[in-house]
Amino acid sequence: MRNMWISSGVGLCCVLLSAQVVWGDTVTYHLDLAADDTLCTSAGSNYNTSTMYFPFYAATRYPFVRFSLAGIPAGATIQSAYLSVKASGTNSGACVGRFQLVDSDNCPDFATNPFTWAVTATGVDWSVGDWTSGNWYTSPDLKELVQEFVDRPGYSSGGYMGLRFGYVSGGLRSAYQCNSGAGNGAELEVTYATNVVPTADAGPDQCVIDSDCNGSQAVALDGSASSDSDGTLVSHVWTEDATQIATGATPMVTLATGAHTITLTVTDDLGATDSDTVVVSVIQPQTVTHHLTMAADDTACASGSNNYNSSTMYFPFYAATRYPFVRFALGVPAGATIQSAYLSVKASSTNSGACIGRFQLVDSDNCPDFTTNPFTWAVTATGVDWSVGDWTSGNWYTSPDLKELVQEFVDRPGYSSGGYMGLRFGYVSGGLRIAYQCNSGAGNGAELEITYVGGNWPPTADAGQDQEVVDSDDNGVENVTLDGTGSYDQDAGDSIISYVWTEDGTPIATGATPTVALALGTHTLTLTVTDAFGAIGTDTVDVTVTWPIYSTYYVDFDNGSDSHGGGSPARAWQHCPGDPNATMRPAEVAELGVAPGTTIIFKGGVHYRGSLTLNMSGSDGNRIVLDGNTAGTFGTGPAILDGSEPLTGWMQCTSAAEAGGNPNYANIWYAYAPAGVTAWSSNLYENDSVCTMAQDPNQPDLWLMDKLSCFHSIPPADMTTTSVKDATHLNQADPGYWDGASIMLHVIPNVINYRTISSFNPETNTLTYATTGSPYADINGAYAIFNSIHLIDQPGEYYFNDTPEVNGTHKVWLWPPVAGNPNSQSVTVSTRPQAIDANESSYITLQGLIIQKYASDSSSWQCQGIQMRDSDHVVVQDCTFRRLRHIMTSGYGTGYGAIWGDGTWNVIQNNVFEEIMNSEGLLVGGSYLVIANNSLIRIGRHGIWYMDSLSHDVLITGNTVQGPFGTHGAGISVFGTNASSRCYNVTVSGNHVSDCGEAYSFCNLYDSTWAYNYGYVTDNFVMHDNGKLPTSFSDNIALYNNTLIRTDNRPSFAFNPDSTYVMKNNLMLTYLGTPGSLTPDANGNIHFNLSQMGSLFVDAASRDFHLKPNSVSPPFTNTAIDAGLALGYEYDLEGTAVPQGGAPDIGAYESTGQ
Repeated sequence: MRNMWISSGVGLCCVLLSAQVVWGDTVTYHLDLAADDTLCTSAGSNYNTSTMYFPFYAATRYPFVRFSLAGIPAGATIQSAYLSVKASGTNSGACVGRFQLVDSDNCPDFATNPFTWAVTATGVDWSVGDWTSGNWYTSPDLKELVQEFVDRPGYSSGGYMGLRFGYVSGGLRSAYQCNSGAGNGAELEVTYATNVVPTADAGPDQCVIDSDCNGSQAVALDGSASSDSDGTLVSHVWTEDATQIATGATPMVTLATGAHTITLTVTDDLGATDSDTVVVSVIQPQTVTHHLTMAADDTACASGSNNYNSSTMYFPFYAATRYPFVRFALGVPAGATIQSAYLSVKASSTNSGACIGRFQLVDSDNCPDFTTNPFTWAVTATGVDWSVGDWTSGNWYTSPDLKELVQEFVDRPGYSSGGYMGLRFGYVSGGLRIAYQCNSGAGNGAELEITYVGGNWPPTADAGQDQEVVDSDDNGVENVTLDGTGSYDQDAGDSIISYVWTEDGTPIATGATPTVALALGTHTLTLTVTDAFGAIGTDTVDVTVTWPIYSTYYVDFDNGSDSHGGGSPARAWQHCPGDPNATMRPAEVAELGVAPGTTIIFKGGVHYRGSLTLNMSGSDGNRIVLDGNTAGTFGTGPAILDGSEPLTGWMQCTSAAEAGGNPNYANIWYAYAPAGVTAWSSNLYENDSVCTMAQDPNQPDLWLMDKLSCFHSIPPADMTTTSVKDATHLNQADPGYWDGASIMLHVIPNVINYRTISSFNPETNTLTYATTGSPYADINGAYAIFNSIHLIDQPGEYYFNDTPEVNGTHKVWLWPPVAGNPNSQSVTVSTRPQAIDANESSYITLQGLIIQKYASDSSSWQCQGIQMRDSDHVVVQDCTFRRLRHIMTSGYGTGYGAIWGDGTWNVIQNNVFEEIMNSEGLLVGGSYLVIANNSLIRIGRHGIWYMDSLSHDVLITGNTVQGPFGTHGAGISVFGTNASSRCYNVTVSGNHVSDCGEAYSFCNLYDSTWAYNYGYVTDNFVMHDNGKLPTSFSDNIALYNNTLIRTDNRPSFAFNPDSTYVMKNNLMLTYLGTPGSLTPDANGNIHFNLSQMGSLFVDAASRDFHLKPNSVSPPFTNTAIDAGLALGYEYDLEGTAVPQGGAPDIGAYESTGQ
């Protein structure tokens, strides 16, 4: 609430000032809030008491009052100001106090003690008379203090003015405070006057001509339109660049050529001022000379001839049958006033006698050249006659003033500077003259000299150089300073008075060097400059705002945006460069090329649903790194590259008919997978549980489709390359029963072929399909049917209909692994075939990523994780590959797995591979390759399959491979392509392989080593040289300190009689038909049988194949301990130092005696 009020009825008074009538307003302010007056000491403020000393008899107590000067405008003139107070006591005797202004634009209330507040120096003393209690007493005029307050720079109407009444001499007086009751508080009456600021008018801009070409011109200035609505003007002052050049309303000034910005300042009779500017341009006449330089710019023609390429011409001829013509491109601005124009020609012969010719203007805005005969061309009516004197050959002769003709040409509506003016010089009377044509030689052609004033060359706009600027703070816009300072006006005395910048026709800035905020992208900006005469010139500039370039970028698929610069977690991209769905900045980075030394960090815990093609390479010492949040500072846990999409909208089957007749319909739900997915690539998961296409026979483990022991077995004669016959299992009556289903078949050489069922004949119990490899003739045929709706008979099975719906989607029926509504779980379907294509890349590191649920069918010749063909210096480390699937119809029916690559100097280390279905874990080749310390669990084919031609220097070490037990699945296989392309210097050491078809296999190698490896398999070779002449054999294969265990009493190693080996310090089951022995042979090998394992190993039944330690009681000596040959190895399979005793132990584990 306002704490003071203005008295109703504002008084008006008339005051005579300097013979001018000024009306004054009077306002009265009353105190009505306690905190608006006080009596204070250094100890406190008594703003809520009833009376106060006014003043006290010493400078130890001060009364203060404050008033809100509402209604008094800034700039007002205070005519009077009186303070009135009501006496609260009767006092007499001398008493003098001093009013001073509180030094504040808006005095606070006195709830805060004002005792020490600053006051200004000005003081008004009040010699206070005797007071009688209850009477009102009025101060001297305080206008000086009130004026000082109103004149403060920070003053605004309504601001609080504070006054202190301090002790000067004598006794005291006491007055009522506002808190004593309504109407008792002090009052302030102020009378003030206001003044309307005058209006300056410097007149319109002027353009004047330097009439005598002396460099200056007298100019009349005109400020007579200036005015003062409430008084009179007492002063007109004209300045240029702050220097006074004239006074008075209409002075004459002499100004040099050029543009002058002149300021008029007017002052009224109360001292108020106003200013205005005028631009005066003084223009000097210009002279330009035009020379003919081209043959076709002059000619002598007749009705039937045109001699533009001659050397001389009649000028004029002695009859109207031949005309000379000339033309000039005029360098004169439009609107110019032609002061003179003279044509000069050079005589080519001596002639005398009377001769009169007439110049006339060719009637054209732009006269053509004279290669076309101008004889009949129209000319205008105006003519200028030349009474030609006698001519002497070689001399120059000048025409009369042709300004009338030139002015006519310049004034044509279609005229523009540079247009060609044509003149004809026709016969009037007398004889002839002959002049040189331009074609006669340099400098001989006619000349035209023109002097002009006024007119106006359009200014030349210069928008500056194209710019490329970086969005420095990655906020999507950048401030850019434009530069139009190169713009100019060539007219003397003219200047550019306006700069306007537009984009797509919309103004965005003014001025020569404005700063504008531009969004990312390329902006074509137009600068339009205007001169003092209104002529314009334009120019454009391209400004490209680019994203900043960072050494580290961030990707957040959930919350990022490709419109960001990617340089911080808060401005992360959604897509990584190389993703086909990337747009804007990441797409641009991919197109321009990711710079060596760049790191791209994916947000931890976020599913990145996309695929990457890395057309990028780093360099030595500046690798490109794709990181899955290994530092743990961006998100939670590793980032997940996910090849799947959620599959939602599940509906429960309500009848067998909705489930293709399946009696388990109540457990079956259906939904629709996206277009582009196939049955073989669908790869459904519910949460982390694998789902499998429904299969017969059922497999004990859903993720493993092709466990051969679980296939149907039929006589060899009932399986061909195109059909299977089985009366036991193919006994359905409906020929369409197996429509949409697929089949797996076991064929030579121990591989599974996948085919779509083509037809079913119930009468012969026969299925047909596209041609496969050759079935075995000496063992039973084996097959399994999968992806049929009739086969869904257990949780986790599904049928995917490859025939699309009308909208392209595919219907899927699922018996969910988790009982109940699958909409309450996370069900996914794989929609992308591959995570990362790093083919032909160099110096790239891929680390800390989880790569999951990518899948493809036989149409895709690519792996599902990272493909790195023809790459070099690529490192894949600390990644997890899981839930990948690839079904192939060709070759071995083997998918390309989690990593497929070759090249040189690549490293694959410290990764985890699990649930890689129907595929290899690693399918790799190349030289100088390291595969180290990887864990491979539940791999559908080979765990690690190295295969190449003529490659060398390969290290496969420290890897654990467990459970790659699909058909044709081995732990670690190293193959040269054939006997003529063998690989060499391959070292396989320190690996742990178990529960697979074969632990280790190789062929077509030489000078290679297998050392300190452990292998454990069921009923198969642990290590197999499976080469056969003439296409496969190996030489100089070193087998050192390997422990090779199988569960039947057959040899651990399958030799190739055509290969050569060096075998030392190995523990393996004996050769077929040979009794085992615990005694090492001459090379330190022990060939034992199953019954002897208790004398060698700690606990063979529990798969503890560490060497059983020697003991004294009971006495026991292990023949493998300290019995090996010294081969130079320092550590065993587990990193235990070798030797622990007097000599190395035999096998992969060095005994520590524990």
